[in-house]
Amino acid sequence: MHGSDIEARNKERQRNIRQACSSTGTPQPTSFKVENIGHNVFFENTHGVLFCGIAKVSSTFWTEMLAVLRKGDTYDSPFQLNLSMARKIVPRFEAVKKAFRKQKLKRMLEISTSFMFTRDPYARLYSGYVNKIYSPNMMYWKMYGRKIAQTTKVNPSNMSLAYGHDISFRELIQYLLQLWKDGKRIDNHFRSMSEQCDPCAMPFDFIGQLETLKQDAEYLLQTWRSQYSDFKLEFNDFENESFVEMSKRRITVLFKARSAIIKMGYPLHNIFLRLWSDFQIRGFISKQCEYPFTKSETMNVTENQLVDAVKSALGRRHADGDVKGQRQEAMIQAYRTIPLYEMEQLQRYVRKDCKLFGYDERPQTLFDRRTSPDSNHLYLKGL
Repeated sequence: MHGSDIEARNKERQRNIRQACSSTGTPQPTSFKVENIGHNVFFENTHGVLFCGIAKVSSTFWTEMLAVLRKGDTYDSPFQLNLSMARKIVPRFEAVKKAFRKQKLKRMLEISTSFMFTRDPYARLYSGYVNKIYSPNMMYWKMYGRKIAQTTKVNPSNMSLAYGHDISFRELIQYLLQLWKDGKRIDNHFRSMSEQCDPCAMPFDFIGQLETLKQDAEYLLQTWRSQYSDFKLEFNDFENESFVEMSKRRITVLFKARSAIIKMGYPLHNIFLRLWSDFQIRGFISKQCEYPFTKSETMNVTENQLVDAVKSALGRRHADGDVKGQRQEAMIQAYRTIPLYEMEQLQRYVRKDCKLFGYDERPQTLFDRRTSPDSNHLYLKGL
């Protein structure tokens, strides 16, 4: 896609936001105001780039990318950093605000460029479930899984109440809808995008979407390369490099939690199977490529062996069919477990984000139950 096409698409996204803001009585300002900049905004003040990050919308990648921009030739790739390192290099705007006088900040903002990324709200909720609840994540199981088990499960087991490890997608949705109804705070991975990055208060120069991440990212990186002489980063294969790095990070997290999972008494094989299914759901590897270790082998498999198995599966993913289509297929399968009366409530929950960012608030693929799913493959294995 040519740069002019991406620019036209960006203008259309901006136009939609302005219209949606006006229709709700909150017309978008023409410039950034210091008092309107929220907690989720990061400011790379060396080059003057402002980014508002939304959980489960490539926020980690872009924060790390800004750190690479800030450091010039120090890093060859954002994957050489992690999120905590990146946030030390590129602070939140509120920290920068303390270091400069208001007039200086206003001048800095006038010459800055700004961007944010959005994602289909239904896909984002499902991705948050897979990443934080279904896949091995001891911290989220403890913080949220146990609460969800207490709130939504019928006759929860003692293990479920103790660890919160076996929450279904429907149980998560029920819990979120109850929090929303009660006016209680919702975790950022499931909270609405517009609450985290309000486009009616901040007029972003570029609105990217996760659905077009590859083209949008290449456009932004090319823009930075042309504007900043100290930024030269290019990807040989953006998609494959990001897949490999994200997989390695997830595997490392799993192995750090391995002993705690064994202590739980929950089958380790099921946990590893969940991570493998996660990669299939993301479209990293084909659903035809089965988890390669037996139950007994899983007890002794090393981190390097699992990484090698994933790399091997990544290398053959296109040979087995439409791996990208698996994301949609898996999401439809999960939403089929949500009764229509709960889907109606969920529609109201995502409505504002859909209107602001141009997504269908009632997608037929999720709401029309008259047809049967195209695949019998079970994606959420190991629960």
